[in-house]
Amino acid sequence: MNKSMQNAYRKRLEAKRDELYNAYREKLSRSEDSGNDGALDPADEADANYNKEYWLYLSNKDRRLLRMIDEALRKMETNEYGECDDCGRQIQTKRLKAVPWARLCIECQESHDREKHK
Repeated sequence: MNKSMQNAYRKRLEAKRDELYNAYREKLSRSEDSGNDGALDPADEADANYNKEYWLYLSNKDRRLLRMIDEALRKMETNEYGECDDCGRQIQTKRLKAVPWARLCIECQESHDREKHK
């Protein structure tokens, strides 16, 4: 992969990382603000608790994605970016354009997905 392409992927990864950090901070703020006045009826309290759980779930999902983005950026530093973690082949350009934090080529990802759903 040439430096120009790698820099374009780096910019996309960094932008997505910044977007996730900002969304995470907003979610955290919302969950902390939810129901702080202590004057909720049981239905509102249940709704506030559901919202807190929902935001925390999304945060876990986002944290996994942040780890994948950070790993992709680390791989750029070691010239391993774009290599499949399983087979070692280059990940298809089309796949990296769609998912720049991809760790697996399409074939290995499909194999993992089949195993996961057994």
